[in-house]
This record gives sequence, structure tokens and C-alpha cells, in this order.
Amino acid sequence: MLIAYLPGEKILVNADLWSPRPQPRAARLIPRAIALYEIVSNLNLEVEEIVGLHGGVGSMSDLELLVSQSAASE
Repeated sequence: MLIAYLPGEKILVNADLWSPRPQPRAARLIPRAIALYEIVSNLNLEVEEIVGLHGGVGSMSDLELLVSQSAASE
């Protein structure tokens, strides 16, 4: 997977890991979102916005919420 990080803008761009969208995400895509969250956390990136090349702009908070909801449902 390819991600681009713009540190000055605190923007992360990714192609296939997570695309923020208003509709609910398919359960099969959750592992990809978790992987993206782990990448950002492990690299200590300061991310405010996440741009999905296949749709949508969301916040790091949106991704954190999705990951926490996924963990709570397991």
C-alpha cells in the first residue's frame, strides 16, 4: 500500500487502506482501517485529516472511532 504524509499540513493520503465515507463501512474493510491506524501510530505521525483516493476526506478522530468501535464489538 502507498501512503503519502504531508507533515506541515498534517494530512495523510492513502489509496486502499481507508476511504472516509458517510455510509457505513463493510466489515471486510475494517482490517485495512486498523492497519492504517497502526501505521500512523507506529510512525508517530501527527495526522489531522485523512484523504482517501477512492472517496472522501475524514479526520484522524473518525479513524480512531472506527477502530475503537471495531475493538469493542469483538
